[in-house]
Amino acid sequence: AGQQTTTIPVTLTVVNSINSIDVTLPASFPVSVLDGKVLTATNVDIRNNSTKTKVEVTDVRVTDGAYKVVNYESFPSNDKGKIAMSLNGCTTTGAGVLSISKTAFPVIGEGETLPINYKAKVAATGATRKLNAANVIITLKAVKS
Repeated sequence: AGQQTTTIPVTLTVVNSINSIDVTLPASFPVSVLDGKVLTATNVDIRNNSTKTKVEVTDVRVTDGAYKVVNYESFPSNDKGKIAMSLNGCTTTGAGVLSISKTAFPVIGEGETLPINYKAKVAATGATRKLNAANVIITLKAVKS
């Protein structure tokens, strides 16, 4: 019986389909209540720092903090310890996922900025300072150009 040696090539394919995301998100969504009037910042945005990748907001959630997140449209102003928010016109219905649209959260191009126009309704109790009233969770994904 004879022997035979065969060389079999190893074919290597490398695909880099995952685009890195280089985005600056807001450090906070400050809300102040001054003599009963609710004030929010006007300079909040999401910045896409990438020169090669577009990004898309795929999910926005508002969760309870020290205050309970409630419905923005039917806000119970006399029920203390509640907060409701609107981000680019997308409003809370309670804690959890906001129903977002492509109009409110369009794809953010390379080097572009998406302004976040947010509003809040608050039923506050007593004087507080730097209280974590609620949390905003934003999920992004890279979009192929």
